[in-house]
Amino acid sequence: MAKHTKVEQGLIKDFQTRYFKQFPCIEQRFKFVRNALAEDGYLVSLFGRRRGFFGRAFEDATLREAIAYDPQSSTADEIDTGLIRLFRSNKVQLLVQVHDSILFQFPEEQEDEIVPWAIDLLKVHLTLEKGRDFYVPTEAKTGWNWGDGVAKNADGLMKWKGHDGRKRVWRASKFAELFA
Repeated sequence: MAKHTKVEQGLIKDFQTRYFKQFPCIEQRFKFVRNALAEDGYLVSLFGRRRGFFGRAFEDATLREAIAYDPQSSTADEIDTGLIRLFRSNKVQLLVQVHDSILFQFPEEQEDEIVPWAIDLLKVHLTLEKGRDFYVPTEAKTGWNWGDGVAKNADGLMKWKGHDGRKRVWRASKFAELFA
């Protein structure tokens, strides 16, 4: 970490010590993964996906790969489940998926109906131990183009907070001005 951030190694060690003291469950997770690799050679994600690790269980590279597995795999399974639900609904036109986001379009006048519906549809509920319900919260951005909504791009994507009252400002004559 010190090498990549170009920060003194002692400072990084101090930070990590304090961080893991504040969040002991992270080190517990690391120990769980290390033990599962040593004993079983595989892990099972929250979605039930089993993955074997063929590197040596005691090597840092194998451990880092295994620690990253569940969060990355679960995010992919969650977004793919939501993507399939959106596709099967036939209410929106899917455009692209990028990592943990989905870009889709629909008739503008249906925004107040479609956006909350899509947010709810994208919640993938899992039942954890002791019957606890779990899902990762979802959110949306709305706009008329794929850029961030800023002063120079008033039609860009902005976090959806229940209703987007903006009116589209882009005109063909503004194209040169926006991207000059």
